[in-house]
Amino acid sequence: MSFQPPTGFWKSFAREVWGKQPRVFKKVFGGELLASPEELFRVASEETVRYAPTAGAWMRPRPSRVAIERGQLMVQLPYMPRQEDGSFEGWARRMRQETKGQSFCFHMSGLQSRSNLIFERYRQFTDGLFQEIGLPPWRIDSDIFAGDYRETPFGVHKDVTGNFAFIAEGHKRMLLWTYESLLPYTKGGLDPESLDFTLQIRSFTELPPPAMALEGEPGDLFYWPGSFWHCAEGTGGLSVTNNLAIYLNTSPLVDSMPDKVFEAVLPPLEEDMSFTAYEPARRQELAGALPESLRDSTRRAVEGLKRLVDGGLEREMELSWLRYVSGSGFLQVPPPDSGAVLDEARAMKLATHAGLVWRKLASGELAVAANGNVTCFPESRGLVELLQRLSGGGSHRVGALLDEAVEERQGGSVVWSRERMRDVLTALVAKRALVGA
Repeated sequence: MSFQPPTGFWKSFAREVWGKQPRVFKKVFGGELLASPEELFRVASEETVRYAPTAGAWMRPRPSRVAIERGQLMVQLPYMPRQEDGSFEGWARRMRQETKGQSFCFHMSGLQSRSNLIFERYRQFTDGLFQEIGLPPWRIDSDIFAGDYRETPFGVHKDVTGNFAFIAEGHKRMLLWTYESLLPYTKGGLDPESLDFTLQIRSFTELPPPAMALEGEPGDLFYWPGSFWHCAEGTGGLSVTNNLAIYLNTSPLVDSMPDKVFEAVLPPLEEDMSFTAYEPARRQELAGALPESLRDSTRRAVEGLKRLVDGGLEREMELSWLRYVSGSGFLQVPPPDSGAVLDEARAMKLATHAGLVWRKLASGELAVAANGNVTCFPESRGLVELLQRLSGGGSHRVGALLDEAVEERQGGSVVWSRERMRDVLTALVAKRALVGA
């Protein structure tokens, strides 16, 4: 089953709909679901298992949250979907009992990084769109919304994204207002046009009637531009959607660069310091007694930044670009499979949407990316020839490829050999770029 829309769909969509107007597309895949409720529930219940060991810790923003009525819970774990619920319907039954009839919503981001199946289908879906409009400047993300709620818990809002919503279960209604119509409700502070922005109101009932309402059933697809304010309205039962957000500003480096800076700077700054002896009458003396531990941690943080500026940032830029191109604009992707095994007797081929690309780095390495994951190897003629051969199509028996490897050396080091080729092929199998022919 292909999840590419019918021929001509994206051409007319780019011309008439993208960035211009909301739209409902009925049964765009002939009634098939891009993501089934079962697959979405599997991802959601696995998120609960991942969340549980650190549930009480205050950490960086988590990918999931639960709200009851309009409030996000501080204690979330008891209300998240569990494997023993069996389905979203089972989770909803439990929630109705535990909340005594209050509305409830589960939201999770980064869906595409938790499901190889959904990631592959999203790329099938978006390839034709990006041929018309180009790859987005930043990234693409995907969410799960599941629950029985009167209105979106985080209110009427707008995102700087082009938005698709795939209805997986239940009836869905999305209310939309034009950008200009709700500007009087932004309180006149920041200009929200280029911002994600939530109106500070209690309910959408305080607003003028929406410009339109999108309504759909399982298999239907919503689209609305980032300029539209929106809020889901409950329909009296459980609904489950997976939403695809195409970011319209910044760059692929927004996700990776801050992490690299934190990795370089934070470790020495997070080291514990002892209490400092203190006498109020001797403050001036204390001001001149800068602790050596503070001076040392600052020096090491500066050295970390210098190393980053001297090469690490440029390298990360190149690797981010490869991940971005290989992942078709997705930067959060499923990780490589652990424990991948290469079978020499097997014939293999490049997967249709592997996105295999490579690039020589300033370090002299060759970075090889597939399905949004990247690995670096020593550059060699044999490696480039192998990648070109795989990209050319056809099936290849693994053992025959390995037998053709000719050792190469540079500066006394082996840069290509049978074992090096095995490492490369195994990495491509782990990235799901090589599949059985």
